[in-house]
Amino acid sequence: MENHSDRPEVAAALAGRTGRSVRYSTTVREQMMYVAVPVEQGGKVLVIVRAAIPVTSIDSTLRSVQARIALIGLVIAVAAAQACQARAQARDIAVEIDAQASVIIRANPSLLERAVENLIDNAIKYSQRGGGVRVECRRGIPPGIDDIPPGIDTWRDDEAVISVSDKGSTFRIHLPAV
Repeated sequence: MENHSDRPEVAAALAGRTGRSVRYSTTVREQMMYVAVPVEQGGKVLVIVRAAIPVTSIDSTLRSVQARIALIGLVIAVAAAQACQARAQARDIAVEIDAQASVIIRANPSLLERAVENLIDNAIKYSQRGGGVRVECRRGIPPGIDDIPPGIDTWRDDEAVISVSDKGSTFRIHLPAV
């Protein structure tokens, strides 16, 4: 068996850190992810545990997870709007939802739902009777938004935007998109 001490993940583990590396394996003839973890006692590395997994397996698992949460932007917008529906009906305010079903957002779903619900609730509270509230969820920042924060490009596909608008105001939550 060949010496693996010069492999990046093993070198990191020998130094007492978890090591990771992605590279082509000539043995199995595909891209692999390697992880090496040191097992220490008394500050000394006793042994290194090294694992390898094909990158295709990781990609497949990620696609499966993404497929399960692909509707998260739409689901959060709908759940938040439904939570406010009774208040909206009492004030004769229509809540309109316009969300891309394929937006995948990297966030804590319950905290995000609470934040969106608060924005919708405030929009309902401060809208005139018979008015409307619009909730949008989009991937990227569409061109033409005039209140883009400084330092943000006019279009970023790695970002999702949830916006809540009434007649006078629009509030946006910018989140990382997957």
